[in-house]
Amino acid sequence: MAVVAGFDGYCRRSAWCPVQVLLANEGPDIEGELHIVESYASSSNRPAGARAVSLPSHSRKAYFLYLPSLRWSSRWKLRLIAGGDVLAEQEFSLRAVVEADRLYAVVGRGRENLNFLADVAPPARRGYVAYVLPENLPPDPLGWEGVDVVVLDDVDTSALSLEQRWAMEAWVAHGGHLIVSGGGGAAQTAAGIADLLPVTVGAVRSVDSLEALSLRLGGQLAPGPYAVAESVLRDGEVLLEQDGLPLVARRIYGAGTVDFLAFGTGADLFVRWEEATRLWSFLLDTAASSDVRLSFGEGYAAWTAVNSIPDLVAPSVLHLLAFMMVYTVLIGPVNYLVLKKLDRRELAWITILLLVGVFTAFAYGTGLQIRGRTPIVHRLTAVRVPAGTDVGRVTTAVGLFSPRRTTYDLRVDGAMACETEWDFYILPGYAPYAASPLYVLQEAEGSRVVGIQVDIGGIRPFIAEGYTGVSSVDASLQMESISEGGFRLEGTIRNGAVRLTDAVLLVGSEEQRLGDLEPGAEVAVRLDLYSSAMVSPGSAPLFGVPYGLNTLPGRVLGTEDYWNDAELYRKAQFLMALFPYGDAGLGPGVHLVGWGEEAPPTVEVVDRPSRQRVTALYIYDLPVTVHETSVGFTVPPSFISCVPEDEEAWKSLSLDPHQSRLFSCMPWTPMRMTQVEEMAIRFEGDGLPTISVWDWEKEEWVEVGRSPGWQTVPRPDAVVSPAGLVRVKVQADATPTFIGNLSIRMKGQR
Repeated sequence: MAVVAGFDGYCRRSAWCPVQVLLANEGPDIEGELHIVESYASSSNRPAGARAVSLPSHSRKAYFLYLPSLRWSSRWKLRLIAGGDVLAEQEFSLRAVVEADRLYAVVGRGRENLNFLADVAPPARRGYVAYVLPENLPPDPLGWEGVDVVVLDDVDTSALSLEQRWAMEAWVAHGGHLIVSGGGGAAQTAAGIADLLPVTVGAVRSVDSLEALSLRLGGQLAPGPYAVAESVLRDGEVLLEQDGLPLVARRIYGAGTVDFLAFGTGADLFVRWEEATRLWSFLLDTAASSDVRLSFGEGYAAWTAVNSIPDLVAPSVLHLLAFMMVYTVLIGPVNYLVLKKLDRRELAWITILLLVGVFTAFAYGTGLQIRGRTPIVHRLTAVRVPAGTDVGRVTTAVGLFSPRRTTYDLRVDGAMACETEWDFYILPGYAPYAASPLYVLQEAEGSRVVGIQVDIGGIRPFIAEGYTGVSSVDASLQMESISEGGFRLEGTIRNGAVRLTDAVLLVGSEEQRLGDLEPGAEVAVRLDLYSSAMVSPGSAPLFGVPYGLNTLPGRVLGTEDYWNDAELYRKAQFLMALFPYGDAGLGPGVHLVGWGEEAPPTVEVVDRPSRQRVTALYIYDLPVTVHETSVGFTVPPSFISCVPEDEEAWKSLSLDPHQSRLFSCMPWTPMRMTQVEEMAIRFEGDGLPTISVWDWEKEEWVEVGRSPGWQTVPRPDAVVSPAGLVRVKVQADATPTFIGNLSIRMKGQR
């Protein structure tokens, strides 16, 4: 047994972690299971990850398992179990990478000279460099989610499996950053991923000077000649060229970025370490990557939504009162009067028992009728599809309702199942399953939940996540400046093969309701958007919003009156679970949101009949062409998203006295500016904190002020990175402070 854990031992704490296991069997045939358990666990503990294996005699096989983000420890054991016996066991360790730090995965020759990437990280954050062999790259996009940047350097990508290539493409589309080097190995590096690159790679030639690169970095390169790959731009833009030869080309693919370097990545290209760091800082700081993956950020809302199964309607209070009244009247005065009239009052002990039995049987029958006789699989699925792609990231909450106390096996096709983190919100008496964690067998095409225990009338929740091909939506949309800070969005949208009901187009704080969209239907879009209206929706804060102030459910559902409608309430709770902080979770841009009647993954009860209840939410991020006019260009607050840099900060944005919180604010990619002439920041919340911005040139915090309302930022161009990033620090004074909202507006040139 040999184990390759994570990416060179690194895994992001909040993402699925891939573990590759290589097995060789020289003994008799083995039919068993691989189990991943924490190092202190006994052989009887439920594994955090498991997979069935079949090892014929004299065979060698490789398997991938994935650790969900919920179960995280630094020390683990991998066991091969067959017939109840542990045939092999090996310990391995994992090093955690927190959300705000940066993880690089270098595949190929770069393992010799890219250690300096550890110094290329956001301010006050760390970078980690993982060296990975091509055969160790996971075949499922879930396993890539913890990596920020993948560097391919002189590696034969044609040797990658189809699953590995598809996983890489899906990872990029959902916010990954892929950097492909050229140099002498350009042809083989591009061979397997040619369709993903911004250029068509040609022959390799030798050049004596890379003067354009030296000027861009403001430093000195090592003496030439240099091996440089010729290329022709096919989809994207050239960031740096020399004598008509593209040196750095970029393609925006979905929510991610693909860069091609005509030269190699070797450190011997540079005289000093600083030049190498400066080059990669330029590439990473100007990238358009943004994470569009969805997760359940609010456990109570998710639990409420999963428990709101349409078929399970409790009797009304009036029915219960009527039942109790009839029971009381019959067993009391009616029974007495009848027996008195018959002069047989001594039979009361018999009639009372009969009446109790009849009403007990009636109550039991009513409960049985409400519960039914077959289990119900309740699925709440969200599918997020980045612009210009046909791969969706699926996030599903599953609730298994059982009419009786028993165990079930469930098959989940196309997704990995894992435990929820919602027990925190549930009283112990309402969570009988808490003592029996899920036993999930991962498979090549999904996963299988084995022996899931459910009590009478109980609901057992779990989560399923994965990637799938979806029918894309075609959009031809243009946005044009029509006034100072005003825009007009115009064009058409053609729906794909999925029927969408109650579809709505969300743009900033505005929306256009599109109604039901049949497959292939085309609708016209026209919205006038003005800076005065394009602020955070209503008066709702983006961070830490109470349920009543989260306006996103109302915008998607078309009404704020969803509390008294069971169907609307279930959908509203689902939206609150996915977007607990309102529109901030969607990010800036143009989004088509609609409900479907079906969506992956398929979840079925094995060898038993079941009823399926599905609520599917589709979110398409639409591509838009932004045009300028002579009236100037202003980016309003609704197209600049501000999110906390600390992954734990989402849970509470209340600051203690003198405590501070850091935010990263990024404009929507089509609205990024080359020169920022004016900028203003506005804080909303309780208290009057000090607002500061990070000066990228001086590498220090610059205080803006602490006055209410909009505050002008001095030297705005210096506080915006090449990618358009603005870092903001909110520092509480001597009193507690609650951060309700943080807004930025910019004016400049694109």
